[in-house]
Amino acid sequence: MEGMEGMNGMENREREEDGKAQIGPEKTVEMKMEMATAADRKASVKEGKTPICHRAPDLDGSAETAPAADPASIRPKRSAEALPPLRDLKEAPERYGPGRRNQKIEFLRFCFSMSILLFHIQKRFLGGDDSIDDLVFFAHGCIGVEFFFLVSGWLLASSWHRRKDLPLMGLGTETAGVMWKKICSVFPYHLFAMILTIFINGYCLFDTKAERIDYAINSWASVFMLQVFGFQSNWANRLTWYLDVWLMVSFLFYPLGRRSYDVFVKIICPLTALFILGYLDYETGSLSDVREHLGFFYKSFLRGAGEMALGCSAFSLTRRFRQIRFTKLGKFLLGLGELLGYLTVFIYSNLEYEGRYEFPVLLLMFVLIIISFSEVNPGKRLFENRLVTLLGRYSLMIYLNQFYCIRLVQQQMTGYPYREQAAVCVLLTFTASFLCLHLVGALQIWRPWKILFEAPKGPQQHAESVEE
Repeated sequence: MEGMEGMNGMENREREEDGKAQIGPEKTVEMKMEMATAADRKASVKEGKTPICHRAPDLDGSAETAPAADPASIRPKRSAEALPPLRDLKEAPERYGPGRRNQKIEFLRFCFSMSILLFHIQKRFLGGDDSIDDLVFFAHGCIGVEFFFLVSGWLLASSWHRRKDLPLMGLGTETAGVMWKKICSVFPYHLFAMILTIFINGYCLFDTKAERIDYAINSWASVFMLQVFGFQSNWANRLTWYLDVWLMVSFLFYPLGRRSYDVFVKIICPLTALFILGYLDYETGSLSDVREHLGFFYKSFLRGAGEMALGCSAFSLTRRFRQIRFTKLGKFLLGLGELLGYLTVFIYSNLEYEGRYEFPVLLLMFVLIIISFSEVNPGKRLFENRLVTLLGRYSLMIYLNQFYCIRLVQQQMTGYPYREQAAVCVLLTFTASFLCLHLVGALQIWRPWKILFEAPKGPQQHAESVEE
């Protein structure tokens, strides 16, 4: 069929003789050659020989010939057109690309989520008074948010790189589809935590039913993750600012990186990160104070945009770093440096230093992210187990559910020793995280809301409905 279509597309002049179309001499020779080739194939099959099959040109226009294989074992070459639909491409697609999860990063996500939890516990109950000389337990534990933003930027750039050879058809639709998937992946867990947060805040902060109802209604922007846009409603769970900013920055960055991967990741992102972080250092002197408004934006938005841009740059440098071949001694020293680097970050999170030191610590974490994602140093097998995978899954749950647990302990355990309060906060947060992960997961599998919608029609049913 392909040969006949090409012949019809390139045929010479047609001449009418005796009511029949005659083709030029060149095409007559080609037809004879094709007929002879077909006859040779049939003869080879009858004799039991392996015929020669001709493969269609690849995307680059080249073609090659190879011995025909058993039809049952033939696997067509995957091209851009043959790739699965965009909705089937996960953020870490184990089926379609090298996007498997980095177990070391999963472990670090859990560690930094715990540092954020302990930071909020000591801030709520002690106000930074639990100190030994200059050591204040997790006084800068919020530095873990910087790690999350860097990793989010790295993963966003990774998704662009996986799709950079796919055709750009409907970039706006593709961006909206990717963002809808991101929202659907986190919103159910966010909603679970937000409902409990509003209920417990209303119970702990107000005395009358009318005040509690007014508080719940006036928390609408927090429920729909719109607080960082500047809407003046109750910021019920202040920790959700990270999700708000992550979605907002991803929505802005995705079409830019998808359209011009090299320029955006290698030029625009590093410059954007340096300009934003330099501006924050000059104007505010720190990365914290997320509710501070800087004219058009909350400080938290600029903080997330600069750090995610830095994470995007880290992905490009990671790909270059993986090409370096280290000796065993080099890998050992690299692993030792990585370990000492993360220890430095965690030590800083327990020191009572000024906020301006957060910027060099952020740059240190930028380097550590590159080393951790490169997976060139020894010891990565220590993290390849189910426990680390489970801890990584709980990191977001711990982040979302800690606020109302701390509030509840503060309300019910007034006057208890700090260590008991902290232990109950951690235990209650883990319990709430377990319930959030498994209850929401069960609802997503069961999908009770499907009774409200009709099942999608198949091709035959759709054709019949169109004809009617």
